[in-house]
Amino acid sequence: MKKEIHDLEKILEVYAIAERREQAAYDFYKNAADSVSEESEKKVLMDLAKFELQHLKMMKDRFESTRKRIEHLRRKTDNV
Repeated sequence: MKKEIHDLEKILEVYAIAERREQAAYDFYKNAADSVSEESEKKVLMDLAKFELQHLKMMKDRFESTRKRIEHLRRKTDNV
């Protein structure tokens, strides 16, 4: 079980990195949208920013579910 916990902790690190990158991508597209005047371009950039927000939420959800899984395994290990 310790190996499973260790592996899940590595996955948490990946999710944390992915969260930061998704946030950076969102910020990039949002700032780009704010800096253009052409409405069609602004819309494309805002659509891309929205996609990044969806990805960010997915990574946060996966991070949280993995964190809870680790807690559950640790409690289980402590009770053995």
